[in-house]
Amino acid sequence: MGLSRIWLMWLLMILILGLTACAQAAPELPDAGEPDDVPEQPAATPEPQATVTTPGGVQRPVPTLPRTPDFVQPTPPLPVGEVPQELLDEMIDKLAAQLSIDRQDIMVVAAEAVVWNDGSLGCPKPGEFYTEALVPGYRVILEVDGLRYDYHASENGYFFLCQSPQSGRGLPPDSRTPDR
Repeated sequence: MGLSRIWLMWLLMILILGLTACAQAAPELPDAGEPDDVPEQPAATPEPQATVTTPGGVQRPVPTLPRTPDFVQPTPPLPVGEVPQELLDEMIDKLAAQLSIDRQDIMVVAAEAVVWNDGSLGCPKPGEFYTEALVPGYRVILEVDGLRYDYHASENGYFFLCQSPQSGRGLPPDSRTPDR
């Protein structure tokens, strides 16, 4: 039994020496040189490494992952700009026909792209339920003889005269909305 222990110890020592030799740094390869036509790249600055102190008082570096660029979640484009001319013309024509006046008597006070908070398009009716999603659309304020008419529209062209705009989306304080 004594001889087998000696062989076992020799085998263990050879194994340890072999593993230690493999763990040493690889030999440096000769420098092949860089081509002269390649512009020099600025050296990358390594990110600072954090250290952790072990219970034995030894400080060791904490491995860090390379910093990845911040990811920005794409969002659908919101409507910008003015109300499409065809939609604006429809609103003016409808108001002119309703009031039996000429188109020229109607002044456009405001025409803007908006995003409504829900399917009511900023003009909820009591007892009605609406989608709870943002709805791209338009708001147009027309004026005739000092009276303002507040039209709300969706992006697909559906529009109506809003008699009582939702708070936060109301008309300017100096305006009057007719009871029609």
